[in-house]
Amino acid sequence: MLQRSLMPSDVVSAVRAQNAYVAAGQVSAPPAPSGRDFQLTIEASGNLTTAEEFEDIIVKASGSQITRIRDVGRVELGAQTYGQFFKTNDRVAGGIAIYQLPEANALDTAKRVKAKMAEIARDFPQGLEWSIPFDTTTFVRASVEEVYHTLFEAGLLVLVVIVVFLQDWRATLVPATTVPVTIIGAFAAMAGMGFSINLLTLFAVVLAIGIVVDDAIVVVEGVAQHVERGQTPKEGSISAMRELFGPIIGITLVLMSVFLPPAFMPGITGQMYRQFALVIAATALISAVNALTLKPTQCALWLKGPARDPNRKKAWFFRGFNAVYEPLERWYVRLIRFMVERSRRMAAIAVVLIGLAGWGLTRVPTGFIPTEDQGYAMIAVQMPASGFRPDAIAKAIASGNATMPTVAPAPRSLKKRSRL
Repeated sequence: MLQRSLMPSDVVSAVRAQNAYVAAGQVSAPPAPSGRDFQLTIEASGNLTTAEEFEDIIVKASGSQITRIRDVGRVELGAQTYGQFFKTNDRVAGGIAIYQLPEANALDTAKRVKAKMAEIARDFPQGLEWSIPFDTTTFVRASVEEVYHTLFEAGLLVLVVIVVFLQDWRATLVPATTVPVTIIGAFAAMAGMGFSINLLTLFAVVLAIGIVVDDAIVVVEGVAQHVERGQTPKEGSISAMRELFGPIIGITLVLMSVFLPPAFMPGITGQMYRQFALVIAATALISAVNALTLKPTQCALWLKGPARDPNRKKAWFFRGFNAVYEPLERWYVRLIRFMVERSRRMAAIAVVLIGLAGWGLTRVPTGFIPTEDQGYAMIAVQMPASGFRPDAIAKAIASGNATMPTVAPAPRSLKKRSRL
């Protein structure tokens, strides 16, 4: 290059100029004379593809003297970048990164990729294998499965609590049917608001299970009290709803006022809170409608009249539970009466607690999303300026040697080697 008065920039400019994509055009494109029925597209070879074609690139032409790239350098098929390399189980590998679109389903995308790779692998040459050493959907799949387990456990726990406290299988069926009805309504609300089934919305559904049965339990307890006083289930349902219509509306409005404000937060944090808050708010609204319409009808149809001797029919477990629970209930009633009689002092204590909560909110450091252990670690290594072999660095990292004293410098031939 020195003898031909060439600079490295001349080679780069020649490669860019002679390896450019140029549209060839079309034949019979408008405006065209009449009688031309077909419009043909001209396809020409623009980009160079082989090492031989790059070798023939003319860097300089002076009279009859032509200098090509093969005269000043060596051309070979290499990697697009040498800032990283791939190895799997200490074997040379090629890495392919697959990114999903913003609206794509991660689990479905991973499933389709694996199915396509299994289909392509049938035509692989001997000794070529494929694997997925880094799959981010494994954590997503495990998280979704855990949410499903939690959903089932939460529903089962709610039913157990209802059975223990109501001590009537017929009465238990009334709030038990609230869970599937409300959950189906929550999914319908998610579809209407354009939300997908993800970890945030599933977590909201898990929390909503304990919320949706509250209104139904209140209705059942109210009807049961009137039935124990001698009314029929139908009359008890009517009397209970006259008393509970206002409180149920109030409870629903309070819940929605708690969860709706976070839905108006801006930014990516607001997007996350919006899905969580609106799902719970929609579930609370559906639960209230269910408690005001379906639950009284079920109580009137399913509950029985008062038994003459209810203690005789109760099992030993329920009798033992009542023996422990009833004193606690009386103590709780006395505590509430004590607090109501001293409402001003209780209000002052509440203000102090709110102030302490606000002070703690300003003192505790905030963060975006807590990092969870997903089972992998990433380490960034920057090689020294003197040049070291990447495979030696990888072996040093794998051996757990932090100082890497065994890393050997690259051979002199590799230092002088250059690629285009």
